[in-house]
This record gives sequence, C-alpha cells and structure tokens, in this order.
Amino acid sequence: MPLFNADPKLPEVSYGLKKVQDEENKKTLFYESLFFKCMSDEIRDSDENTSFQFNWYIDGSLNFTSDTVLKNNLSNGYFYENDGIKKLGIKISCQYTLHNQDTDSRSISKMSEDFFAGLKILNEPIIVQRGKEGVIRMQLTVPFGCFFNPGDDISCKLTVEAKTPQRSSCNDIKGIGSCGVGIERKSWNAVQSVMIKNEDLTLDYKASPVHYIQFHTTAMPSHEIWSNVILQEVQIYVQDTKTDWKGRSCYSHSDPHMMTFDGLKYDNQNPGTFIMYESMDGFGNIMQVQTRLTPCNMVTAPGIFCNCGVAVRAAADVYVIDRCPNDEYFFGFKNCANNVLDVRKQDEFNYMIYFPTSTYVQLRLWKYQTENVIEVNIFPSKFDEGVSKGLCSQLNSSRLYDFNHKSHLHVHRPDSFSLSWRVKDQNSLFNMLKSDIENLGHMKGSVSICTCRKIKFELSNTVQCSNNVSCPRADEAVKSHACNQKGKRSIRSVFTYVPNKPLSRPQRSKRSAVVIRSMSEKEARIFCETYMNSSKSFQACRSVPNVDAENAIQNCIADIQLTNTTLWAPASREGLKTLCMKELNQNNTFREGKDGQRIVENIKNMMCPNECSGHGICNNGTCDCEGIFGGSDCSQELSIPPDVFSINPHSGGICDVANCEEAVVEGDMFLDRENLTCKMTRFQASLTNMKVYHESVIIPAEHNTLAEVRCRVPVNEHKRSIRYSHEAFVTGYMISISNNANNFSSGQFMYILDSTCQDTVNVSGQLRFALKDKYCFINGQCVPDNAEFGSNNCYGCASSENKFSWTLNATKEECKSSLDKGRYESVLVSLTMSCVAVILIVAFVIAIKKLKKRNTIAGLTKFPESHIDTGKPKLNFSFDSRGKF
Repeated sequence: MPLFNADPKLPEVSYGLKKVQDEENKKTLFYESLFFKCMSDEIRDSDENTSFQFNWYIDGSLNFTSDTVLKNNLSNGYFYENDGIKKLGIKISCQYTLHNQDTDSRSISKMSEDFFAGLKILNEPIIVQRGKEGVIRMQLTVPFGCFFNPGDDISCKLTVEAKTPQRSSCNDIKGIGSCGVGIERKSWNAVQSVMIKNEDLTLDYKASPVHYIQFHTTAMPSHEIWSNVILQEVQIYVQDTKTDWKGRSCYSHSDPHMMTFDGLKYDNQNPGTFIMYESMDGFGNIMQVQTRLTPCNMVTAPGIFCNCGVAVRAAADVYVIDRCPNDEYFFGFKNCANNVLDVRKQDEFNYMIYFPTSTYVQLRLWKYQTENVIEVNIFPSKFDEGVSKGLCSQLNSSRLYDFNHKSHLHVHRPDSFSLSWRVKDQNSLFNMLKSDIENLGHMKGSVSICTCRKIKFELSNTVQCSNNVSCPRADEAVKSHACNQKGKRSIRSVFTYVPNKPLSRPQRSKRSAVVIRSMSEKEARIFCETYMNSSKSFQACRSVPNVDAENAIQNCIADIQLTNTTLWAPASREGLKTLCMKELNQNNTFREGKDGQRIVENIKNMMCPNECSGHGICNNGTCDCEGIFGGSDCSQELSIPPDVFSINPHSGGICDVANCEEAVVEGDMFLDRENLTCKMTRFQASLTNMKVYHESVIIPAEHNTLAEVRCRVPVNEHKRSIRYSHEAFVTGYMISISNNANNFSSGQFMYILDSTCQDTVNVSGQLRFALKDKYCFINGQCVPDNAEFGSNNCYGCASSENKFSWTLNATKEECKSSLDKGRYESVLVSLTMSCVAVILIVAFVIAIKKLKKRNTIAGLTKFPESHIDTGKPKLNFSFDSRGKF
C-alpha cells in the first residue's frame, strides 16, 4: 500500500552524478559532477505548461537561485557543484516557486528538510578501555565523481586521514592498521572503519580521560568540493580499570576550608606560604602548587585567613598570581623554560592551569571587601595515585582520612600537619629570585603529542609523536610575554638604559560596611540552607555524582560562626559549583545516553558565575548584566576604571620600532567585554624627555587576563605632520584603558625608538635620550654619516655639522652654486620669517585683548604646528677606502 503524502508541496533533496565534457587549454576533460535536485509530489503531478524556479540554501542561507524552467527541463534548475558549493560537509535545503501558465497562477512551496552532504561519523562518542581497541565508523551521504576517459571504467579514491587533535594532548591514543581510510568510488556508500588503540606506557604522561580526534579529506583534483574537508570532531573517552583518582579533588576554599584528595576536611588558619600540592612524574620532574595566606577579616574576626596568591611550578616553568596586600602585584610567568604549563582563561576571574601529567588547577579570583581572594581547586590524574603530597596529602585508596606530615609521620592534628608544609622565604616561588627559579632544573623527558602523517604517499600504520605539535584546549590560551620572547633580541641588549618596572599595586577601594550577625549553629544552618537552596544551580548539582552539597552548607555554617558575617556564603556556594562543573565535564557515566546529555546541558545553562552578583540575569550559563555593571559575574561597576601600572613592563616602557606592533598593558580589573578599549595619545619627546602631545585615538583592546591587555599600535596617518628635531626626537603613546569606552584610567607611557641610531640614557634615575655617534636623525629616519640625499648628491648626512637635517657638501665643485644660492635663500628666508613673526605677534596681542573683553581664557595647547617634510629619502651610501661609512 503506497504511503500517503500529507503535503504535496513539501520538497525533498536528492543527489546524482552527471558526466561532463569540458574544454580547458585546448584539451578535453571528462569528469563527473555532483548535483542536487529538488522534487515534490506537486512537481511530479504538474502538467507540461508548468514552470518552476528553485532557491537553494546552504546551512540555512540562500546560496543560488535558478532560472525559471519548464517541467520537461527541470535539470536546468538543479544545484550543481559549480553553482556556488565550495566545500562539502554542509546542510542543503531547497524551496521552489510554481508558475502555471494556463491559469496564470503562482505559488511558493514549503522549505525542505536539511540534507547533510558529506561524511558522517556514525558512532560518536567512542568508548575505549585503557589498553584496548575501539573503532570509529563513518559513511558518505553523497557520491564523489572522478576524471575518466570515454570507454574506460570510472574509478578513483577519496582519502580520509586523521588530523592532530584540537583540544587535549593525545599521547596515548594511536591508530592501528592505518591512520585513515581510502574510499572507492564504486562503493562510496559503504560504512568505513578506523581502528584506534589506547596505549598505557609506564614512563609516559597519562592522558586526559577525554580526547578529540578530527579527520579531513586529502586533496582531490577532480572535485575541489571534496578537497581538504574538515569533519566533525570525534570524542574518545578512555575508561580506566583503576579509577581511584576519578571524582577526587583537593581544595582550599576561603577562609580557607581545606580538603585532601582522600576527602579529609580541615581548616588552615595560619599565615605564610604553603606547599598545597606536590608530585613527581616518571622522569623525576617536580610538579608543585604553593599558596600564600593573608589575614582577610580583621574587622569582625581577627585571625581569619584567605588565599591571596598561587604559584604553580612544572620543573623550571613557574606561573604566579600574587594579589597579596603587602606584595608587589604579579600575574603571569616568572619563568618559561620549557613551555609545559598550559594556562587557560575561562573568563576574567576564572583560570585553568594544566600540568603535563593532566592534573590541573582551577582558580577563581574575587574580592572580599577590600581583600583579593583566590579559590583553589586541584583535580588529580591517574599519575597522582600514591605519589601526591603537601596539604592535599597522598591520593591513596587503601588509607583514607589520614594526614601525611612532611616528615612522613601520620598525624591527626590539622595545625601540626599544615605547618609542616609551610615553606621558608628562600623556598617560596613568590620570593625566589629569577636566577634561582631558572636554576630549578629544565624538564627531563619529553611530552609526547601524537598525530597521523602520510609517509611516501601511503597511509601510515603508526602514529608519530612529537613535542612540536600543538594541541590547544577548549578554553582561550593565556598569552605570555616570557614564553613569546624566546629567540628575540631583548630591549636591554640594544639600549643603554632600561627603567625598572614601576611598583605594581592596585588602588584600595573603600571598605564597605560589615553587618555583624552573631548566630547560633541552628540559626546559621537555617540561613545557609535557605541561601544555598535559593540557587537553581546549587539544587541541580545535588544530583551530580561526587558532589557533596552538605559539605558546602557545613562550610557556610563554619564561616558565619568564625567571622560573625554572612559575606562568605557565596564562596561556599561557588566552590560547590566548581566541583559540580568538573564532574559534568569529566564524568563519562553521567553523560551516557541522550537523557544524560540533556541533563548535563540543562545544569550548565543554570551555572552563571556568582549568580550574576544580583546585577544581571542568567541566560544559558552567561550573565546578561545591568547597564552599569560588567564582568563575567556582573560584579564590577563600569564607571570605575581599571588600574594601569605599566606599559611593556619587561622592557621599561620602551619599544623598538623594528618590532613594535602592540603595547602590553599591565594593570588590574580589565574586563573581557566588547567595550574594553585603549586610548592612545601620541606624543613627541625631546632628548630631555619633555613631551608635546598630539592626537588621541580610541581602539579596541585585546583581553589577555584580569591583569593584562594588548593594544595595537596605530598606523600613523599623519606622518607628514610629524616634525623631528632634538626637541621632537622620540615618538610614543600615553595609554589608558577603559572597561566601557568612557571612563578611562590614568595614562602610562610607551616610547618607540629606532635602536639603529637612537639610544636611552640614565640621568639621575630619569629616562633621557641620545643620538648614537656617526648618525643623523632626519625626518624620523636614521641616516649614517656620508649617506647622500637620493639623486641629489650635494646633500648628505654630516653628523659633526648638523645631526637633524641634510648638510650641503661644499667640497664638490658642482655643489658650490647650490651653496651660494643657499646663502642667498637663507638671507631671504630669514627676512621673510622676521616679517611674518612681527605680523603674528601683533595678531596674537589683538586676539588676546578680544578674548579678555569676552572674559574668556583660552588655554594654549602644546600641539606643534603642522609641518610638511620631505618624507623618507632614498639614500645613497658613500663609503671610504676601507669600506666603512
């Protein structure tokens, strides 16, 4: 019994191949072209006098409209690959307009359903037991064509290869048999299989439980639409037979409540720097996290401490966030010897730092009253089992709830345990000199990252591992000046004097009033339960495995009784949400099945940071802030500008023109938002660093961290208005930053010099400038002695006579007439300028008198008058007999 089509106007997309004969360079080419046709019952049942026009859409956007065609010529309304299809791996849909010539009527069909044209992964995600094999299955949804000769069998192959994974290092995932598949044209729709295997090497780094592998097609000359097509990512979950480390975490939540990897909870109300976590990989490299504690509740409960600094070390790579009240503010790498610490930004207040062992640190930055506080979470990997130590203690399933003293004693007193892991200043990563940090020891062994590569035009049966392949993670990578400057000339090597970085310390905001709320334990519990359960995300997280909601309530109760305030309640709630989010991302069993996946997405959509601080609405996991507030959690008033401490802090505010494309701005409270902007006010400075200011431009800032933004150096469109002399020797910018493009910070200076001939000088600790010997500086260009002014060889650089303009060479016979003419013109110019000066003075006096009559004061600007120079000349260089200038 035939199926009844309820809607004859609903079209369907289908496909086909058409043989094409084409002339190219007087040579006939025969090939198959892919096309798509749009068909419905209405079209099939129409008469011969009906015509149609077809609209073709790619990924929902109109891409091609056909000519109007009669029913007996529908092929002219097909969508061919040369009608605008660039690459496959797309969704195609169609719609048509019907014209009936007999009735002079016109109607428009419905839109067809999307048809995916490309290569589909059939069984994603892939579950692989550690050390076992798995398979990835894929299938084409449309055929591919070939070049052919008339009379011959048509045959060709489409090759699909694995790409480097895009998110996590794949050091223990490899292909077996091949790193891809070759699909034959005759069996194009057969299901293809790629085998993968997990290898667990004893001394190699342990992989993350989640991996991402991506496939792509190789070049295919007969069909550009099939060349270098990127397929969807394939998720691979590695399941361990040993899973003791899964679901474990170690944390230090303010003020600070501690928990070891084995779930033992205690408080560490002691000042100083502590080793929170330490481990050692199979090559003997030390992985370490140090935390610094400071008093943070002096008003209501002296003796309460908070984390104000975190230092993370992998061998000799050290990343530090120091926001402690008596320290110099620091946010970034102190050393980057091997580039093995992977620092990622989730938003301006949340950061992830990955060790090469896949253990990672999650940090949340916030402010309690006037104190900068850091919440610290450490999530272990399989590699930490039986090895970890520090305040996180040893991850060991056979001996739970025991403190591991630094002296290898097992104690039951938290303070004795905590103090055993307090470090002296000389061992503190916060205080250690740069030279001492560099001597910590470079990374031993290699970090293997694997990919598939073609060898001799054949698919390889092994995966090659290299530490030169980058596998970035999902979050945005934090840029590092220390890591990016390798191999580049340092500013200190090309200039005589580089000022030290100014002291970096945020301005203190006024302390807000604190409400004293002394409560009994019962009253505190009622408050905390009510407060926590008012959060939808907190309630949703109760159902997530390995998340202890009661523990967050207990911490909230303890905070109230310790501090006599309820201000710490958000810290307990946000700490639980962090643990919940980690489980949602990594717990494979919770995500299995469509229902599980939907539950995960629903919870994530509620997970807005700090519940938007009461100044915004949570929309699919992102805060939509009220107009005057900003930040990922809507906690910051946009009218309060950020702090700016320094520009290019590693080079004393100096930038060499040969490599000066952007300014690195160091400060505090830079918000990652669209209106984060740089105000660049151009200036010129004299040899004594006296400045004259010119135009200002406002440009978008590139957010890096809460403490750093990048500003592109503007392309100066007013070069002809720049006049260079000893009074205007150096160009630069005064730079200030705004979070809302309106309220700007105070400005700091960046000086742009040409190290070829310009130099810096220290005069009583003040930055001054100098011109190097045997150079002129003319129209903003370094000119060596004896260089001539283009084709006019009568003028050149003679630095002993004039360092800032061209000098007439009177020793040449042909230049003497120019000398006499120059003298005459000089006298004439001097007389003319004298007359002009008298006229200007008279006019100026008259103008002043008029302004005084209006009782208006006009301020004199420091902007130099416009000046049209001769531009940068093409130089002719003259050499002496020794080949020198």
